[in-house]
Amino acid sequence: MSDHIECIVRGANDTMWVGTQNGGITRVVDTVLTTYIIQNGGVPDNTVLDIALDTAGNRWLGCAAHGLAAFHFDSPPFYEFNPSNADITSYTVNSIAIDSGTKILCATATGGLCKYLGGVYWQIFSPQTIGLPDSALNDVLIDNFGSIWLASENTGIIRFDEQTLSTEIISSEKNFFDVKVFPNPADENIFFSYKNSVSNKMEVQVFNINGELLKDDFINPQLPDGKIEMKISDLNKGAYLLKIISGKKISSAVFVKA
Repeated sequence: MSDHIECIVRGANDTMWVGTQNGGITRVVDTVLTTYIIQNGGVPDNTVLDIALDTAGNRWLGCAAHGLAAFHFDSPPFYEFNPSNADITSYTVNSIAIDSGTKILCATATGGLCKYLGGVYWQIFSPQTIGLPDSALNDVLIDNFGSIWLASENTGIIRFDEQTLSTEIISSEKNFFDVKVFPNPADENIFFSYKNSVSNKMEVQVFNINGELLKDDFINPQLPDGKIEMKISDLNKGAYLLKIISGKKISSAVFVKA
């Protein structure tokens, strides 16, 4: 077993699973250590950054260069998901969380948050798809209320609501601001109000649910706490993501065109 330990997870019957750098994973039962590496066909990657166990007893590995892997003792010993064979958007999975429905959330190094739904199905939450503030994520956690917390490389802590697709940036540098959209749903125009100070110029973007950029406007706010109107009559009916950038501050909200 490598001395460079990346993670430790407790399994059933006091079994410990250890992920290492360049040493694969090690199963610890009492004082007996069993190591699984590429060379003995046990795992797809010798650097395992995180390990998670679901309610069915499956072991999920976040790999440094091979994406997400499902590890078991049968033949074959593992199955991997990476951008070459699945819709996951990064080869590096830094952290894994499992929700109550046994869906696998992967915090990736370059592709945002990737959710494995089973079979061939994935859901991607990234700057391109929902306006997630950062695509480089180091950790993911699901709290008791179902909120998803993301440790990002460049944007501090992000709280993500999967139901509304809204995000809130929580950082000691105060690089976020609160935005409220109304009315919602709306037909002709929406208004958004903001709190906290913003820079002299705000970039306002609108994305559809496929992550396509539909609007990209620059606005000069006049007041510290203001209200801005945006025309949406040219949009088709449906849900849209509003992303507002002011200097290093980012906020997002979802609105519906009726």
